[in-house]
Amino acid sequence: MMELKNEFIMPPIKLGYSTGDGKVTDRHINFYKVRSKHLGAIAIEPMYLDKGLREIPNQLGIDNDDKIKGLKNLFMLYMKQIQRLQK
Repeated sequence: MMELKNEFIMPPIKLGYSTGDGKVTDRHINFYKVRSKHLGAIAIEPMYLDKGLREIPNQLGIDNDDKIKGLKNLFMLYMKQIQRLQK
């Protein structure tokens, strides 16, 4: 079982921080970085699997390989947070 530093969990929120191409931006990274310092866990925002299924024009996507680099950076931010909590 994973232990959280507190019981506050941020639900997924559609931020609309993408530039319209569905890629992670610095604004995403900064948003989650600030909140990860204070919350027990964060659920990442909903992502579209097909460009035609976006709910908002600037939604984060996971529809093709050009998104991997940004999503990996976001994932690494979470991994650093988890490692910090385990110390």
